[in-house]
Amino acid sequence: MVDEEYIDDREVARILGKSVVTVRNWRCKGYDYGPRFFKIGHSVRYRRSDVHNWLESCVVDPAARNDGRAA
Repeated sequence: MVDEEYIDDREVARILGKSVVTVRNWRCKGYDYGPRFFKIGHSVRYRRSDVHNWLESCVVDPAARNDGRAA
């Protein structure tokens, strides 16, 4: 097993270019949005790899979009 780096919401916000409030809102609202996280007692931690994987899942390829408009 590879040692993972666990980070807090401040570091997640820095990586994603979002505010800490936004990251916390994603987590607390219960939506299926935002990276996976661990809740250990009162602490919340994210695996750095999960944050980067989630970010990659947000990539939109404009060439692959089919929204019905002519090119």
